[in-house]
Amino acid sequence: MATKTRRPAPTKARRKRAESDKQVALDAIRNLPDNASLEQIKDEISQLKSKGVQTISPDVIKIAPVPQVNDPAKSTEKRDAYANYFVETVGRNSENSAAAWDFLMFITNKDNLSYYNQKTHHTTSRRDLIDSQQQDAIYGVFAQQVGYAESLTIYDWNIYKQIFSDAVAAVLSTKETPKSAVQKAEQAINKILPPEGILPAPPVIPGGQKAATTTANNSSTATNAQNK
Repeated sequence: MATKTRRPAPTKARRKRAESDKQVALDAIRNLPDNASLEQIKDEISQLKSKGVQTISPDVIKIAPVPQVNDPAKSTEKRDAYANYFVETVGRNSENSAAAWDFLMFITNKDNLSYYNQKTHHTTSRRDLIDSQQQDAIYGVFAQQVGYAESLTIYDWNIYKQIFSDAVAAVLSTKETPKSAVQKAEQAINKILPPEGILPAPPVIPGGQKAATTTANNSSTATNAQNK
């Protein structure tokens, strides 16, 4: 008759060490740059392990598309994701505008953007490269979302970044559920929004009426994301 072997309960010191290691690992990951590659994350894990910090195996780290909430009463076929990008342009007062435009055309042609993607894994800004880049087994999910990612109106990038970083860290450390973390992030964002909103008010047309607008000035990102 087979007997079951019980694993000894973790001691208080062991639990304390595990919590300490978890916090060290979380702090290290949070301090990585926003555009950190998977290789950088795995390298950080290796460095933590070399210092004796218990971490997850780098082999279990994967990249997945932004999860979508499916509510039969509200959801549509539309998918949601938020884009992170920089818009390059040339100032009208530039002394070398022709050369600047030539450079922008050079770095955004297909061959150069393909090479840039191979070296950095940053997703293309060209729609005619989406199909090829989304075939990448690791980074393809970013290219898949390019077609439907939307711009997010931000009041203060540094504050937004801290709020969302705190929410993610709270979930990873099991201090908050995803739902409660989103709700707290929503409350934190709403507190910093000015009463007049962060978007210009719609213009007033003859007769005293305001022109129609599709975006509410003070609705927070978290609220919109939660209701979809």
